[in-house]
Amino acid sequence: YIGFRYTAGTDANYATWCFDNLLVGKRSGAADSGNDGSETKPYTASDVLGGITGSDKWVSGYIVGFSSSIDANTSAKFTAEGANNLNVLIADKASEKDVKKCIAIGLPAGDVRAALNLKDHPENLGKKVTVKGTISTVYKIPGVTQPTAFKFQHNNNEAAFKKRSLVVCLSH
Repeated sequence: YIGFRYTAGTDANYATWCFDNLLVGKRSGAADSGNDGSETKPYTASDVLGGITGSDKWVSGYIVGFSSSIDANTSAKFTAEGANNLNVLIADKASEKDVKKCIAIGLPAGDVRAALNLKDHPENLGKKVTVKGTISTVYKIPGVTQPTAFKFQHNNNEAAFKKRSLVVCLSH
């Protein structure tokens, strides 16, 4: 229940309120994809952009670039050239070039950074990856912080995905 109260002084017309397109509980544009953030039904970049949050969630997308500074909104690069090893941008399509359709994956020091970053592995550009971590804001856009595990998906064949996946799990 959301309630508003306004007491008009002398003109009763001031007591009229109108709210259009008010959505409570999800950010505008969030769709129910049926994904639950599990390893078998990971969230997509669109799910995260729609307002999904949580810890220990799996998110899947194509590596499309990186952010060259702390604000991906103004520093997104859709190339591996000149990349740093601190983050990657992922999207639902491998050809994405619009940062508003991307999420950032922060890469902490260690195995995840060593394997995913575009500076050391420019061949990762365009690869589909699934990462496990905390969904929040990173590089001033929605994304995944502190990933603890990841998998590369080499093709759309599910059997090949299970057979060839590289999984790295880290513990504190």
